[in-house]
Amino acid sequence: MIAYKCTSISRYSIVAPGKSSVYYIVDEWATAPEWLAKAGYGLFVFNTLRNAMEFAGCFYIPIIWECEIEGIYSELPPAISREGLCRGMSLLTDPLFCFPEGTIMVEKVKLIRKVTI
Repeated sequence: MIAYKCTSISRYSIVAPGKSSVYYIVDEWATAPEWLAKAGYGLFVFNTLRNAMEFAGCFYIPIIWECEIEGIYSELPPAISREGLCRGMSLLTDPLFCFPEGTIMVEKVKLIRKVTI
């Protein structure tokens, strides 16, 4: 299935810092860091280019990628706070956070190509 991933220019997770950061390599499968996967979390992508573009507009120079995905989760988990992501602690949730429209969580992401807007 095709989806859309937002990354930094250097192909790191645009939102997930510290111990939760993922580096994406074009044409290679990426998975969540082990501690997140054990806690039931995967990687986040968008179901449409429009949803990815709306999200990307919140960041400085984001890159949007068309990507292949595998292992779609049936529902989104509670959001982990930014501090929890940095420190590698999934118990620090953020009850005020709402996932952006069109967010889906998956087990694996493979970047295919940059989207030219």
